[in-house]
Formats: sequence, C-alpha cells, structure tokens
Amino acid sequence: MKKITIFLFAAIAVFALVSCNNGNKPHNTVREYYDYLKAGDYKNASQMLFEDEKSVEATVYLLETVNYKVLEYKIVDEIVSDDGLTASVKVKTKVSTEYEGQHKIKDYTQDVPLSNKDGMWKIDYVDKLF
Repeated sequence: MKKITIFLFAAIAVFALVSCNNGNKPHNTVREYYDYLKAGDYKNASQMLFEDEKSVEATVYLLETVNYKVLEYKIVDEIVSDDGLTASVKVKTKVSTEYEGQHKIKDYTQDVPLSNKDGMWKIDYVDKLF
C-alpha cells in the first residue's frame, strides 16, 4: 500500500510539473502583454518590460499621452531557439493613437523578442514594441 501511495504521489507531481510547463510558452507571455495593452492597463503591460518603477511610470505616461490603444492583435508565429533560452513571437497589431488632434490607426507586424529567465519567459524591451 505504501508503494502505491508513493507512486501515485510521484505521478501527480510529474503531471503538475508538466501541466505548469505547458502554460509557460513565449506566445502566452506575449498574449498577456497585448491583452494588458488592449485593456488599457499600461502599468501591468509596462511591468512586463521593466523592473524599475521609474521606467514603468515613464512608459505609462507616454502611452496615456498619445492615447495608445491596441484595437486588435493576432499572434502569427513563434520561434524558440534550440537551447530554449530565447524566442521571437511575430504579432500583427492594429493600433490607434491620438496626439495633438491627430488621430491615426496603423497596422504593424512586430517581432517580439523574449528571454527565458529562471524558467519564465520575459519580453526583452525594444522601442519598436509601441
């Protein structure tokens, strides 16, 4: 009975680890980032790019100033390096901005770079993300 209990516990632990790892994909991190932008939650989106509060605040201010809105996005492709440490996720977006009375809607295709740090995918900041 003790061996069966140990086996069941080990099987459940392995299942839990595999289940958690399946959710930690580069495209899931990018989806979370764009969902924040689409909802106008610039602070959480910025915190996915920066660790220091000053950079987060500056980015939030910039996005609010130009009334930045992600109207829609679609994840097109995901490429993970052979060593699993970097990735690139291609995203098509439709973005609306309004500044000094000028309203613009543009379509973009962006390659979002990511790094795997301690088993978690993090977006590498590049100024082309906005």
